[in-house]
Amino acid sequence: MTTVTEGKDGARDDRSTSAGFNESRYGSIRFGGDDLKWDDRVRTVLDLVRKTGAKRILDVGCGDGFLSADFRKLGMYTIGVDASPGAVEAAKGRCDEAYVADLGNAKLPVPDACVDLIWAGEIIEHIFDTETFVEDLLRVLQPGGRLIMSTPNLASWINRVSLAIGQQPFFTELGVRKSNWGSFLRKVGEPAGHIRNFTPGGLRHLLVSCGWTYESLHGAGLITSKSLRGFDKAVSHAFPSLATDLIIICRK
Repeated sequence: MTTVTEGKDGARDDRSTSAGFNESRYGSIRFGGDDLKWDDRVRTVLDLVRKTGAKRILDVGCGDGFLSADFRKLGMYTIGVDASPGAVEAAKGRCDEAYVADLGNAKLPVPDACVDLIWAGEIIEHIFDTETFVEDLLRVLQPGGRLIMSTPNLASWINRVSLAIGQQPFFTELGVRKSNWGSFLRKVGEPAGHIRNFTPGGLRHLLVSCGWTYESLHGAGLITSKSLRGFDKAVSHAFPSLATDLIIICRK
């Protein structure tokens, strides 16, 4: 059965496909500075991006361009791409360039070797054809350029606890409706649309097998609970393989 909902602008959102779900879920989300002030992943990524010294960055899955705005403050020329037309329209005010892209299904709408850094944050877990996707990222990067990619960690410390007591791992999903997937450890909420799940070794294998050179692995905390946030951050930075969010750096 097809699930259709009314969007904020009155448009009908078809959730029977991945593209329809993602537009419905993310097309109207807008981030401000206060929305992410606690976000360990954002702070970690900005520090890693700054250290590359890159001049031109491609923000893949840019959303409304909230991170591209920070990249520009670092002096970078920013190109944003996202599958959501609504998000891209908002991103045009924060990126130097912004384009709608059928991520994972078609080539990115940018030339070969046009940037020296790619940021692909929390996008690979939404992609069906991951091999073709990461190979196309390689195409648009200049020789010697870097990819910084993040995704939730299936092998995180909290997922090891969840599995040990028979609960559905965090950041994995069973459908498109609000649910906690039967886990008493999770709140009922909107699914994120994840269709792929990665361990550190699995993510590294995917990228290396598609032509990338692995450089380093970093971790960041994702848990928002005030009682666990500090512990999650400490574990994630000290032991990246147990982090709730993986941040991998590869080179072309």
